[in-house]
Amino acid sequence: MNTPNKTITIARAIIRIGDAAEKAKDYGLLKSLEEMVGQLARHNVKDAEVDMQLLLEYVKSLNDCEYCRASNGEMSTDDLVNEINRQLARPGQEQVDNSSKLALEFEPTVHLVTANYAKDENGTTSGVSIA
Repeated sequence: MNTPNKTITIARAIIRIGDAAEKAKDYGLLKSLEEMVGQLARHNVKDAEVDMQLLLEYVKSLNDCEYCRASNGEMSTDDLVNEINRQLARPGQEQVDNSSKLALEFEPTVHLVTANYAKDENGTTSGVSIA
């Protein structure tokens, strides 16, 4: 029996909802978001860009006090955000690297030339620009 692919792209939406709920001090929404991400993690659903356990830890951190997290040896919210941003940037950087390689290997060299001509007639400047 084939197992379905349980990979989704939801990290950015989770982060936006978490940030908005934290700014609004909507602790009920934060708890609901934590439960939702927890359910996804328990059912082995994976995000295409970010580790689901890291997302769960991030959402939990929005409801915790930073002092409590530090005293328990847990990552701070800022550290979690930095790690999430690194993971989100990785696919984008891979696309840039791959497109650069393709451009270097298959694209002809293009030379850009610019020419300008201007003249002043009775205090009025007119001219042509060719690129």
